[in-house]
Amino acid sequence: MRVEPAFGRNVDLMTGGQLAEWRVANGRAAICLSEKGKKIAKVLENDNNSFVVEKAFLKEFSNKVTEAFVNQILLANKAPS
Repeated sequence: MRVEPAFGRNVDLMTGGQLAEWRVANGRAAICLSEKGKKIAKVLENDNNSFVVEKAFLKEFSNKVTEAFVNQILLANKAPS
């Protein structure tokens, strides 16, 4: 699977800053916000001057981005077996 290179760096920064932590969910590795990360996310969510464009995008499209949709995108470039 190909992943945006900046994604890995951001995961490293988030875990290094104790904003996120690795867990196992449904038998898979998962990254989750820590309590510290959740507090910071809540502050940013309530700040009307931060990430204005990004929040608008998420508000419009977040309910359409399901796990099945993401899997479909990830498998789109795979050759049929």
